[in-house]
Amino acid sequence: MNFPTLDQVSKKSKSTLWASIHNYKYDHTEDYKVKSLLKNKKSILQVDTAISFENTLRMFDVIFGRFVQPSANEIIFRGKIGYKETIKDSQTGQEQDVFSISDPKSLYRKVDSQVYFIRVPKGSILYSGVYAQISINPKVQNNLEIFSADPDNVQFFDVENKIPTLFLDYSKFSDVFKTDYGFDMSETVINYRRNLNLTNIDHLMMNKIAGENFHNDIGGAINCNVIKTRHEQGSRNLEILDEFLDKVTISNNTETVFNKNLVHSGKLEDFKTVLNKNNRVMPLSKYKNYYGCNIGFSLGKLSHSEEDGFMEELNKTSVDYMNPIGSITTQTPSTVRKLLKINPEIEYSSKILFAEVQLLPIKTKVSELRNESPNVLRMANIIKKFEGCIYDLGTDEVHKTLQTSKNDIEFAKKFLKENKQEVEEFIKSR
Repeated sequence: MNFPTLDQVSKKSKSTLWASIHNYKYDHTEDYKVKSLLKNKKSILQVDTAISFENTLRMFDVIFGRFVQPSANEIIFRGKIGYKETIKDSQTGQEQDVFSISDPKSLYRKVDSQVYFIRVPKGSILYSGVYAQISINPKVQNNLEIFSADPDNVQFFDVENKIPTLFLDYSKFSDVFKTDYGFDMSETVINYRRNLNLTNIDHLMMNKIAGENFHNDIGGAINCNVIKTRHEQGSRNLEILDEFLDKVTISNNTETVFNKNLVHSGKLEDFKTVLNKNNRVMPLSKYKNYYGCNIGFSLGKLSHSEEDGFMEELNKTSVDYMNPIGSITTQTPSTVRKLLKINPEIEYSSKILFAEVQLLPIKTKVSELRNESPNVLRMANIIKKFEGCIYDLGTDEVHKTLQTSKNDIEFAKKFLKENKQEVEEFIKSR
């Protein structure tokens, strides 16, 4: 007797809320994970419930430990370090490199964690964007805003080998995003680089995996999604997309740009305060744990005069790049909400996926980023993560992609230049 397949049964179902049955073929990443599991090398983590989600966050807690450990004789910081600037010591005249130390837990826990700064002799720490444990002697400090550290007391520790292997991959998430939730973004795959194709969905998610600080800017990247929508339903579609993205990406801070409206239709003035450059300067920003935001802008709601000044106004703000999306259509709000409710695996798995990629360190030589602008450096890291990290997360392959080179920085410059040109052409084509 021949029994029908699940796929055949699902197609006959009259319910519009039937969750799609995905029968993906193994790619090299899944194949690697399964073989590693069979050889007892590394277990695969399936995050599909609230309990498994919380257990994974506890694993992160163990990996990173306590961010600040004060005692009478020393203060120990344990977090990600990022090069900020080079200064001259007023007393000795020695040139010193200043690094920030940020709490990794601020990416996945509700913590209002302060960012600290250390200074070391110029050239004594070679890399930025890596995790380190730093011991400070509080009794010899003459500047409590920027602690002086002995390079010998800076010990780097490994994170990438300890991050658990996930069964859900980003490429599969993109397919589910389109299939299960009925988002049609009239997308065109753009080949930006060898082995790197970026779709509209990729563009929508790019800033959510940033997690980097550069120079005097607070960390992250601002991505302005310029979207053409149908006038009669554009606002509703963007609201649905906003709600969906809020469910499947992670940001647990109480005060962060990330918790603003991720995608909305309106005028530039509606989110001008969010884009204020002061929100990117560490001492001035109220968004202490700001690792990125995603602001959508619907051209369908703009007058022609506003369109003409759109690029000029954005150049005065802190937007790093914009990705034009042709149009977007969705299912009804009630349908999307029910789909999210009956398919918790996508919600929990995708949140952990985005958290892991944010937490991954991307090493950059300090000598190569001293004179580069923050937006170029952020873009180089984001593209580097898309180029290999998120597709090979949890495998040995990912280690080859965890360092940016001069070529990556030059490509980021080209990417930003072409992006600006594409957006100008997109706006003029209405």
